[in-house]
Amino acid sequence: MKRTITLTDTGYIAVTESDDPQIAKTLRSHVNQMQDRLDEGLFVRRWDPAYEEWSATTRISTSRRKPRRRVCAS
Repeated sequence: MKRTITLTDTGYIAVTESDDPQIAKTLRSHVNQMQDRLDEGLFVRRWDPAYEEWSATTRISTSRRKPRRRVCAS
């Protein structure tokens, strides 16, 4: 598994990749489940204003790019 962080003018882009299909599948599942929670308003750290701001502005996506599987949060 490989994680890359790229700083941008507005924050950062975090990319997690794996060549292992099972790890990639687990990552995609986790990311999709967490995105569903955010979409439904089920935040983990409601008491934390920084987390609430982060979750309101973060875009999360998954993609399959051969040979790697990629998860990106920006």
